[in-house]
Parts: sequence; structure tokens; C-alpha cells
Amino acid sequence: MTDEHSAILRRELRPLRAETEGGRLWAFDLAEPGRIARRPFPSPNGGRFLFNQTGYLRYDSLAVESGGNICAPTVMSGAITVVSSDGRLVQQVTTPDVYTTNICFGGGDRKAAYITLSGIGQLVSVPWKRPGLKLNFAPSSLRSRRDAQDLTPTRLFASALWQR
Repeated sequence: MTDEHSAILRRELRPLRAETEGGRLWAFDLAEPGRIARRPFPSPNGGRFLFNQTGYLRYDSLAVESGGNICAPTVMSGAITVVSSDGRLVQQVTTPDVYTTNICFGGGDRKAAYITLSGIGQLVSVPWKRPGLKLNFAPSSLRSRRDAQDLTPTRLFASALWQR
């Protein structure tokens, strides 16, 4: 698999993967902490097929809502595809850019979605119906700063640009 983006569905401690070129979402079971229980053939990667759509669509990254839904920016359709943890389509949230590439959640209630619109070069914040999981990392250069407790996705994004 190429161009993969991964996350952990924390509630179920199950790794997830968005396959960009194939436009598929995969879930992986754990044999033990840190070790994937690989599924046999015909799984090409040891994961359990979760979801895909018809047509030429590509998933680029993913984020998880606190209730377990998976949010995958969908390149070529200009949308965030929201899929339940059991593989059902929940919602398509359209965006103004066919190259919608990333999403994360922020704000006090984590109901602000920060979405990158790569084709038009914008980072936007939009209200989200359901709260998302907070980011589980911060760049090491920001962890020690006094304002690290107040990291928003916008600050993380801006910091990453300045560190290039």
C-alpha cells in the first residue's frame, strides 16, 4: 500500500489506515499491544476492509470523532467522508476544494474542524456536529513552551510552517 495515513481508534484501541491511491479505509485488530493480528489472504495488508466509495476518490489522512466515526478528507470529490467504526457511511461534508487533504479537531468542546484545502491553499475552521478526538501529539519544540497547553491545530499548523 502506498500513500497511507494512519490513526488509532482510541475507544477500541484499533489502528486505522486511509489508503490514498485505492481510496479505501482499513481497520486492524491487535494481537497484543503494539502488534497487529494480520488477517489472511485476500487481505493485501493484514487489515480488515472497512469502507470505500465508487468512482475515483482518494482518502488523504483521517481523524476520529469522540463517538468513533472516522473522518477522511476525500480528494477529487471535495468532501470529508464520515464513516462509522463498523463501515457505514454516516455523512459527506462538502468543501469548496477538490484537494481537501487534512482534518483535525479543536476548540474547547472539540467541535471545530480544522480542514486544509490544499488546492486553494487555505486552512479553514468550520463548526462540526459531533466532537472529535484531540490531537495526541505536539511537536517537541512546542511541548516545552509556556503556551503549549493552549495548542490549537492552527498554532500547530503555523508552527510547522515556520519550522521548515
